[in-house]
Amino acid sequence: MKVAYIDIVGGVSGDMLIGAMIDVGLELDSLKLELKKIQKTGWKIEKADCFRGGLPACSITVGLSDNSLGVYKWENFHNKIENSDLPSSDIVKIKSIFGALENAETEAHSKDIKPPHLHELGTLDTLIDVASFVIGVRLLKIDELYCSSFPIGTGQFINMHGAMGATSEGASMSPRGPMASASRNTVVVLPTTPT
Repeated sequence: MKVAYIDIVGGVSGDMLIGAMIDVGLELDSLKLELKKIQKTGWKIEKADCFRGGLPACSITVGLSDNSLGVYKWENFHNKIENSDLPSSDIVKIKSIFGALENAETEAHSKDIKPPHLHELGTLDTLIDVASFVIGVRLLKIDELYCSSFPIGTGQFINMHGAMGATSEGASMSPRGPMASASRNTVVVLPTTPT
């Protein structure tokens, strides 16, 4: 049995999780082949070696082409997932994550607004991040996955609606794990990560 533990000491994002999986053996080319089963074009994943906190790491950037920059709605994500050629186990897991994300966003914004607005999450980048994690877990043959508490930042960030608290309401309302106070004034957990 292969067990993985994600120790979130300095924050987390989809790109950071993909980089961490590459650091422990996920082949980037294999991941890209799997992602093409969802959408063949309009995106790219670039890898760069770097140092974080004095440790060698893998920095990942998901880039989108100009024609992939449109705003996605929940049904766009569900349709892309459902119509993909991924294994059914991946489809079920990815849909489950988007379901949890949609529930958290509904709770955070208003139960009266259906479906809730996706803000910055409504891009192909979100789908690439979520799908990459699910695919990576499968390709790495991880049987059980555990995670430390999520560090919650303080301060503010600017998005399409203006200044907001450093921890998005969607992230803070996710039922997926315990949260812990962070000791710095920054955004450390992005909205898709806890789901």
